[in-house]
Amino acid sequence: MKNKDKAKMLLGLVATMLLTSSYDLPEEETVHSITKIEKTSIEQVIDNDLDTVVINIPTMAPESIPTATPEPPVPAISSLDIDYNSLTMPEIYELGDDAINYYYETYGYDKAISYICDRYNITYDEFKIVSAIIMAEGNRTYEEAYCVANTIYNRIHSISSINYVNAVFGMNVGKSLFYQAVCPDQFVVYQNGRYYEFYNVLSGPVFRGIIDMLISEIPRHNYLQFLANETNAQGEMFTDKGNRYFTVLQENDRLVEKSTLQMK
Repeated sequence: MKNKDKAKMLLGLVATMLLTSSYDLPEEETVHSITKIEKTSIEQVIDNDLDTVVINIPTMAPESIPTATPEPPVPAISSLDIDYNSLTMPEIYELGDDAINYYYETYGYDKAISYICDRYNITYDEFKIVSAIIMAEGNRTYEEAYCVANTIYNRIHSISSINYVNAVFGMNVGKSLFYQAVCPDQFVVYQNGRYYEFYNVLSGPVFRGIIDMLISEIPRHNYLQFLANETNAQGEMFTDKGNRYFTVLQENDRLVEKSTLQMK
């Protein structure tokens, strides 16, 4: 048989083996995966003196080479994984909105109310009165209730407001949320009794605005007074048809606190 014929026969055998066989190579060797052989994939070089056949196997493109499977991302801590009973209310507020919402939906407001009563040194009944006054003045919205609560909060940090309430009651009570709220000629809804409509309302988005402000202690504003929208008084508004806020708490009037509060 001539060299040329022998080369053709060898070439045919090699092509048949590549198409029909599967085999494993040691891990350290490069594995070439062949799914289809075209006519141009095999080049035959025949030397009249040497029976030599050169087979060029297509190489996989770099982007098609399998890579290691990436590690799955570490999932965020679920609200279900948190032991809320072991946390204080400020610590719960540090977890973010999703965790806070889950907490209230699951456990209610009892722990929050107890924390506020202890934090501001008021009784449960005094808290309900303060909360009812805020809701009555808060235009039935979360944001407005937050801002009204913020106003009373600013007053217990205002030296002039504290001194005024002390003088009215003849007692050292100016730092109390309750006495700031029930001080005569301050909140008309308390004087006309309309606040009592909300006395037993201890849930819902408007109530939540009060809770969020008094626990987070993050002010929306630095005002000490407000009037209803219909008065057309000059002041800043935070909601449509909301109250108009004015009289800024000046730094030289601010009661010095250990921590510095930041605007939200």
